[in-house]
Amino acid sequence: MATPLPPPPPPAEHASVLNFWGYYTDATNVLYQDFSREAFARLAERKVKVARLESRADWERYRQEARERIIELAGPFPEKTPLNPRVLGAVNKGAFRVEKIVYESQPGLHVTAALFVPEPLRGKAPAIIYCSGHSDSSFRSPPYQTMILNLVQKGFVVLAFDPIGQGERLQYFNAQTGRSDFGNGSSTREHTRAGSQCFLTGSSLARYMIWDGIRSVDYLVTRPEVDPARIGITGRSGGGTQSAYIASVDERIRAAAPENYLTTFEQLLKTRGPQDPEQNFHRGIARGFDQPDFVLARAPKPTLVVATTRDIFSIEGTQALFAEARRGFTALGRADALEMTVDDAEHTSTRKNREATYAFFRQHLELPGDSTDESIALLSADELRITETGQVSTSLRGESVFTLNRREATALGEKRDERRRDLPRHLAAVKADAARLAGYAPPAERAPAVFSGRIQREGYDLEKYLLPVDERYAVPVVALVPKTPSGRVVLYLHPGGKAAQAGPDGEMEWLVKQGCTVIAPDVVGSGELGPGFLGVPGDNPPRLWYAYVLLGKSILGRQMADVMRTVRFAQARFGVAPGDLAGVARGVFGPLLLHTAAIEGIFGRVALIESLLSYHSIAMTERYAPAWIQGAVPGALTAYDLPDLVACVAPRHVLLADPRDSRGAPAKAAEIAEETAVMVRAHARNPARLKVLSLPPGDTAALNKAVAEWLR
Repeated sequence: MATPLPPPPPPAEHASVLNFWGYYTDATNVLYQDFSREAFARLAERKVKVARLESRADWERYRQEARERIIELAGPFPEKTPLNPRVLGAVNKGAFRVEKIVYESQPGLHVTAALFVPEPLRGKAPAIIYCSGHSDSSFRSPPYQTMILNLVQKGFVVLAFDPIGQGERLQYFNAQTGRSDFGNGSSTREHTRAGSQCFLTGSSLARYMIWDGIRSVDYLVTRPEVDPARIGITGRSGGGTQSAYIASVDERIRAAAPENYLTTFEQLLKTRGPQDPEQNFHRGIARGFDQPDFVLARAPKPTLVVATTRDIFSIEGTQALFAEARRGFTALGRADALEMTVDDAEHTSTRKNREATYAFFRQHLELPGDSTDESIALLSADELRITETGQVSTSLRGESVFTLNRREATALGEKRDERRRDLPRHLAAVKADAARLAGYAPPAERAPAVFSGRIQREGYDLEKYLLPVDERYAVPVVALVPKTPSGRVVLYLHPGGKAAQAGPDGEMEWLVKQGCTVIAPDVVGSGELGPGFLGVPGDNPPRLWYAYVLLGKSILGRQMADVMRTVRFAQARFGVAPGDLAGVARGVFGPLLLHTAAIEGIFGRVALIESLLSYHSIAMTERYAPAWIQGAVPGALTAYDLPDLVACVAPRHVLLADPRDSRGAPAKAAEIAEETAVMVRAHARNPARLKVLSLPPGDTAALNKAVAEWLR
């Protein structure tokens, strides 16, 4: 007789909701999809506008608008100041010489560059600026040297400069290791750290990179070897980005050949998504900008689009860009001035494309001759080292993007302090500005919550719900309901999602044992609703955050809508009045709760645990913790900071438990005193309702005691 099989074990308790609802299979990508839907709508509006352009006058007007729009989005640019150029050395290679140059694009911001001069020269020669892509060694890498030295052998003067964060201009150089703090292949991370800080102050890394290029032209035209009427620019990958940018705004550039970059935002967003920060303009898509505008802004000056069919940037988008730009060049009477070369390859330089580029510059910079790609002997790292130590930061000191942006952050802080003198007026403006800059829109009414199951635990039940939003997704929510509730309802937000503290002995269970009903959602981008194919920032570029930068919005603003959906659920399910609802948030979700509380005014009590003290501290710290960026609002420091939002919550109860500095460490007393001054003023009539508590590391008992007192 067969032995009967034992019954299967009961399923493990868990807080998952969407695992039951197979309909929402792509819910993790909703945050990016929401961005894309709005972006595609804005891009479609632009397409319609461009499609209506017909006459020469139409295109001339659009060309001017495109150029002005790029300058507006990337700028404002600083005033031109003395370049203070210096030649630090030279290498003679017989057929050419290399001068090692340094100049200042802004006072104290040193640009390292190599000037390649053919010898002998007969009169003034055409010159080309070479922009390097994302290579730690910059123009010294073999593929870039191949292009540069071929151009030099063909009679062109070439100026190759180090972009910010590359070559000898590392922004986070570690003298002990001799490399960037972010290791080999660090250039994108160098850009990410500095670029994110720039967005907080309403600036951009693109502004610094474009300005470096403009000042490089300024230097080039001072050279007696160079014909200032015959200047070209090229570069691949990140250098394609720079060359497209610089050529679109500097009218002295006669011929431009961006390589392996230009496409359309529609195809970029459908493939790789946004790239590192200098490739994204704050509000760019919202203002009707698309990449064809880089070409149209310089129409009908000679332009060669250099592409490969298997590039990381969609060739379909490149072809669409070329077709649109060709209409403009044709209407302006120079269809022949716009060309495209394409090779069947990946994200790389090919012989076919190099030879097409040489021929293009020979034609349009009036230097006839052979365009064959030649084998060349590469220069060594020592031959192309510009500064004594090989890094500006140790040889010349001076400024960095961080120090210049910090200066802007300081000035913005002084303006905030001035506005805070009239606190009621300032806080009224803060609420409006925070909603606008975050891109917050209150959610529309949706279908009632869908009950999705219950787990009975000792002393309480864990209930699961779906809050339907649209056909693509619903917000998963858990509610921990005590058997004998006290009437207090707490909304709990954790960057790890609703499941992070929903298990036995978790923080949510502790709150339940205080008699609270605890409700925790997975807001879009977290838990079961994230992070999606672009991933989370960590130490990597927060590309999803940059996506919302393009719309002039923020991830936080989008998540606020899901918080409010959860608030409405709490009101309907548990009958809690707005002023009786408490909110608890941890870590990077502290700013999310704080924005919602300040703007919507629906929390009677707010507790922020291990949350960032201020956005200002990020802008003031060179090596900040990048995880904070996900909870930041681009441009926030132009109008407000997190302490202003705490002030907006007054006179309601606020607990700041173990506030954190920009590095993620417990904030020091002096910083706490400085940042909380405006909060203290706002709570002056009810000082006991504001509590700022620094805790010993790991002191859970002290934290629990503080939260219990706050709940009372």
